[in-house]
Amino acid sequence: MKSHISKLLSNTITNKELQELNEWLVSEKNQDILKQYILDSHDVNLSMLKNNLDESFLKVIDKIEHKNSTKSNSNFNLVFKRRYLKYAASLLIFISLGYFYLNKKEDPKTVQTITNTQILAGTDKAILTLEDGTNITLKKGETYQSNHIESNGESLRYNASTKSKTDIAYNYISIPRGGEFFVILSDGTKVWLNSESKLKYPVNFISGDIRKVELLYGEAYFDVSSSDNHSGARFRVITQGQEVEVLGTEFNIKAYKSDNFIATTLIEGRVAVTHMDSSMVLKPSQQAIITDKTSDITINTVDIDNEIAWKNGFFSFEKQSLYNMLKTLSRWYDVTIVYKDQAKKNLVFSGALKRTSDIKELLINIEETERVEFEIEGKTIIVK
Repeated sequence: MKSHISKLLSNTITNKELQELNEWLVSEKNQDILKQYILDSHDVNLSMLKNNLDESFLKVIDKIEHKNSTKSNSNFNLVFKRRYLKYAASLLIFISLGYFYLNKKEDPKTVQTITNTQILAGTDKAILTLEDGTNITLKKGETYQSNHIESNGESLRYNASTKSKTDIAYNYISIPRGGEFFVILSDGTKVWLNSESKLKYPVNFISGDIRKVELLYGEAYFDVSSSDNHSGARFRVITQGQEVEVLGTEFNIKAYKSDNFIATTLIEGRVAVTHMDSSMVLKPSQQAIITDKTSDITINTVDIDNEIAWKNGFFSFEKQSLYNMLKTLSRWYDVTIVYKDQAKKNLVFSGALKRTSDIKELLINIEETERVEFEIEGKTIIVK
């Protein structure tokens, strides 16, 4: 697959090879290979990047793209290329550094060890509920296979069945706190599910009918199989009264129970977001926000990398309140947050952390700002 990466960087890759590379990059191990390849090929100096992350980040991308600007390939998908170059560079900058900043002291006081208690990062795990109500536990290291369903413990795949085209049965997949999972639906649509999420979907879609799934709660990233492959059948995602309709695109929906809003972010393509009497069409990098207090839809332009960092294996916070940051982390590390000082909720920080990292790395870095202290008791993080 290194030849595909080389072709990606040299602007000679074909559409078929792009698709193969896309599927290959689902694996975290392969993402690391891509990261290392670009690091070796473009001599990225991480110590220099740390000082001005945004500017240096763009320089990395511009350097790679300028190198390829004199070459052309009619089959080359520029959007795809830029997304993966940007993703690989962000891995280099954010994950390798594991940084956290904002009003950090030049000479921070020595931070005492928070605790010897180990808080494990989340992993691949889910509960699959079959049409007859049977619950199947899916987790890393264990396989499951039945009829047209198969799982290797890290993903779940549905194969098209020969059942009656008018028969429709639903399965549910629930992701607990401290979990995530990847699902390929029977139409080829790919869904990444974050912690504390639940998706309802047909075992098989009825040919010619609208393909409809329901994100009951939580967060999911959808890479929808094009309607061109399904006799023009559109794809819809229903989420707590919101409806997203697409023809073939990639987008992220965040709709946690503890939040009072639903955020739909378009990565590429085109979607229509409908809520009550309002409807808006999104463009790439736009995010639709709806709340339970109004029927209006608010459209914002956002940083895609921050919004879908979870799907790519890391946390990325840009001027976020400590409350929102710890709420996000609590789902993945399955911990409870207790505030002894309520005012600390409003402190603002920026930073990034690989999802497989020990949460103590982040807490210690935040403590170095000398604005907050943490104490860990079992699975509870106390903010002081």
